[in-house]
Amino acid sequence: MPKLCSGRHVGVTAELLLDRIRYGEDHIIYGTIVAYRLSVHSPAELLRVLPVAYFDESKGEPPNAPAYPSGFTVAQALAGEAGWSAEEIEDFKRWTGEERVQRWLAEQYAEINAAIRASPALDDDVLEDDHGGAVEH
Repeated sequence: MPKLCSGRHVGVTAELLLDRIRYGEDHIIYGTIVAYRLSVHSPAELLRVLPVAYFDESKGEPPNAPAYPSGFTVAQALAGEAGWSAEEIEDFKRWTGEERVQRWLAEQYAEINAAIRASPALDDDVLEDDHGGAVEH
């Protein structure tokens, strides 16, 4: 979790994605998996879709402060869509390229793929209609 040149602490999390895959209703799990499989084929692509989090520093020092969603993804932040200065974007970009962040991304990528493989939502009955027949594509 970097502290940008402005003093703002930010983070990146895969927890929302993992929670949707593990604990969502079947249609949410299935839709999340399909969208993920269509857009993420590497840890680098995973990074781009992960949400950026801010920390409520009035309630503690990050990373122990409560985090909350910023409303944008890493890709949006790097594209200048988060309202950050050029220096903040450069700080964040430098942080995302650090070896420890890249190792964490590879671990998250593997964990998400394992959660997808273990998902009961991918059982054949999910692809059946209400009458037990296969859904036509």
